[in-house]
Amino acid sequence: MTENLTMTVVEVTPEIARNWLVKNRNNFRQLDRRRVDKYTKEMKLGNWMQTGQGVIFSGGQLIDGQHRLEAVVKSGCTVNMLVIDGVDSSSAMYVDTGKPRSVKQWLMHKGVKNAGDVASVSKLLLFHQRGFWGLPSISKGRHDVVVDSEIIEYGVAFQEEINSALRLAARANVLGKSILAAVYLIGCKEEDPEDNQFCNWFSESLKTGAGLNDTQPVLHLRNRLIDDKSSHAHNGKKLSVFMKRMLVTIAWNKTVLGEPMKQLKFRMSGNRPDTAPDKVLPVPSDV
Repeated sequence: MTENLTMTVVEVTPEIARNWLVKNRNNFRQLDRRRVDKYTKEMKLGNWMQTGQGVIFSGGQLIDGQHRLEAVVKSGCTVNMLVIDGVDSSSAMYVDTGKPRSVKQWLMHKGVKNAGDVASVSKLLLFHQRGFWGLPSISKGRHDVVVDSEIIEYGVAFQEEINSALRLAARANVLGKSILAAVYLIGCKEEDPEDNQFCNWFSESLKTGAGLNDTQPVLHLRNRLIDDKSSHAHNGKKLSVFMKRMLVTIAWNKTVLGEPMKQLKFRMSGNRPDTAPDKVLPVPSDV
């Protein structure tokens, strides 16, 4: 029944949000702190927008909106929200049963080519900029460091540069494109990776191994990645995405700095390269 249904737009302050959260009784849905942190970051950035999704009450009980209200309290921000009251209490079983839109889908909607890969590279670059390149799991890690709206904005703004780096990274053919593309963009700064001699040499070296000697980091990286693709993984274990990111970074850094190496290794308990050098050198003279 909807005779007593009311809908209003309310400026929800942290104090109002606290009072409404007291009405969050008998909620079987456990609070997701990661979601609260993401909403909090969006509010602090000023990216929170009023949509048709409302905070819903029934007979003095909060039916939907606990994560948004918790974020208002945590952020200290005041935001406009649609507030709906008077719904049937049984409607709670139908709330939040739909599938959320992904960053990839938003980028596709905005006309970005290779939207999934662009989203991955954008997220890597934003984490790198904020000093979290060495975080073991970027996809499940510091959810308050980078939020979806930032990834979308970054992907739209730098789609051409990212796609250029992705095309070059794909030529290496021994590693997922996103990690290598991100490293190229970090190293090249404002230069197009496809126009950079060093980045082209790095991809070609990973692809063919031609002209490399056993003191060059890129050869050791190529061998590790090829080994990982085979049925005989290094020490019987496949490389995780994090391990690949660390090994690529170590090999890149050593090459950029002109440092030879006899073995490419990384231990979880060891020091993590939190960044990749933001410069590139000419192609090594011994190649």
